[in-house]
Amino acid sequence: PQALKDGKIYVVYQPQYDILSGKITSYEALVRWHDEELGQISPEELIPLAEDCGFIQSVGRFVLDEATKVAAKWHKEGKKLAVSINTSAREFMSSELSKYVLDILEENKCPPEALQIEVTERFAFQAEEEQAIVQNVQQLTKAGIHFALDDFGTGFASFRYLQSLPISKVKMDKSYIQGMITQPKTRKLVEGLVQLCHSLDLIVTAEGVETEEQLELIQTLGFDTAQGYYFNAPVREDELTALLEEQ
Repeated sequence: PQALKDGKIYVVYQPQYDILSGKITSYEALVRWHDEELGQISPEELIPLAEDCGFIQSVGRFVLDEATKVAAKWHKEGKKLAVSINTSAREFMSSELSKYVLDILEENKCPPEALQIEVTERFAFQAEEEQAIVQNVQQLTKAGIHFALDDFGTGFASFRYLQSLPISKVKMDKSYIQGMITQPKTRKLVEGLVQLCHSLDLIVTAEGVETEEQLELIQTLGFDTAQGYYFNAPVREDELTALLEEQ
């Protein structure tokens, strides 16, 4: 689309912090679109629009290219950080997806283990219906790319997908992180989910951490990593570089 050519669509990065050390261990690449007339268009509007208009592949390729260039540069400098990108089932329906992902990694000299792909339960549900999705996931996993289940706990079938997909990380939905402060039952549920995930050797990330009280609680409950506005809003590459240099 013209917005890509004009540079109106760009990538920002939200750091994910290790709970124990307080250091950045990975970062999530997020797409943004700023239009002079419409203003800032949220990802919630951009992604469905891109899917409906048929340019989601172009946006996905752009984010992957930008994110892996950054990851490759930092790996070369000795910063062994993983970058995570969001994807859609529609992208994975293409039989060519795994090839172009691996081609971009090779072109940008980015090691496969530096890339993590986040999928939702909706993605996982469609994977059961579309063989092309399963094949792409298997090929990328074999190459060394990791997969994370986003918005964990919001759907009824999350546990099934932990068994059927090669998931190595789950991201606990922010509704749980916010709810467990005031609701004892939510806290007990989250504590049980963290223990379950650890029993499956999964990394558990807290999404949407906004207060010190939330941080102290997720530390108590044994989360591995966290992200949210308490730490940082999504930032441009140069700002993230400055954060890394402060560590």
